[in-house]
Amino acid sequence: MCDETTDITTTKELVLLTRLVDSNGQAKSTFAKVIPLQDGTADTIAAALKTWLQEKNISIKKVMWFGSDGAAMMTGRKNGVAVLLQKENPLMTAIHCICHRLALAVGQAGERVPYIKNHFKPNLGELFRFFAYSACRMARLHQIQKLLDLAQNTLKEAEDTRWLSHDEACKSLYRNLPAVLMTLDNENKISATSTGLLIWLHKYNTLATLYLLCDLLPHLSSLSRCFEQEKIDLQQIDRNVKAKMAVVRSMREGMRPGSRLAKLQEDLAVMDAWRILNCPVMTQSGRGRCQSPCQTIMAWRKFSASLIILVQERE
Repeated sequence: MCDETTDITTTKELVLLTRLVDSNGQAKSTFAKVIPLQDGTADTIAAALKTWLQEKNISIKKVMWFGSDGAAMMTGRKNGVAVLLQKENPLMTAIHCICHRLALAVGQAGERVPYIKNHFKPNLGELFRFFAYSACRMARLHQIQKLLDLAQNTLKEAEDTRWLSHDEACKSLYRNLPAVLMTLDNENKISATSTGLLIWLHKYNTLATLYLLCDLLPHLSSLSRCFEQEKIDLQQIDRNVKAKMAVVRSMREGMRPGSRLAKLQEDLAVMDAWRILNCPVMTQSGRGRCQSPCQTIMAWRKFSASLIILVQERE
């Protein structure tokens, strides 16, 4: 198993791990080496791998699997690293990391939802940077968390390269939402960025999407952790995949009792809570006007169903 990286001196390197099966049939993963590279071409990487095998006196004929992140350079059909190695060992099987594939499926589903791509995800990143890049703002956030008897946690960054980070980012915002709103309100007079973020967090679409993702993403993270186990059971994986698919389908059909999304809808039924939220009509034109709770709930159901359909299509 290998992957490219760049160290602090901007040197391109190849991180190599091995997974061996002993005489008792037990598998063991071991860190092998960090190999400096002149460039990131498939020929260079394949040559580096073969050189390492020769140094360890291991025949390439004994290498049965090649694991990677599925990048075109690694798994390209004509000149990928896997193809170059398979020319010397046709029995070798190339494997695309299943956790990475799951993350790609979820990410691509989100990219096909205009609101998540153009509004929710960029603003979630901006909110993280607003606090993470300022020690003073972070200190004020912690002070308000203490006043509200909340754990002094920080917001998490959602990175496409870290497939569990989106779940952590949404959960951290959900847990700290009261403190975040109060901090942004205090910063409102001196920061235009805080004003924009405060307006965004008061919108119905923002809260509804946050609640939905807090219900959905933990199930996908759980499935990803199942794939990451040192020792896997294919029957267990099959059961888990089917169970998560059933959860996604059930979310499309309606809100489950006890879910965060169900709690949001209960809050919207109370007129006092309703007045706090800025609830625009969700139209394709993007123009908003005030509407009744019943109308917005119907619009939300349509919006959430479209997102769930996209996730199912990526399964």
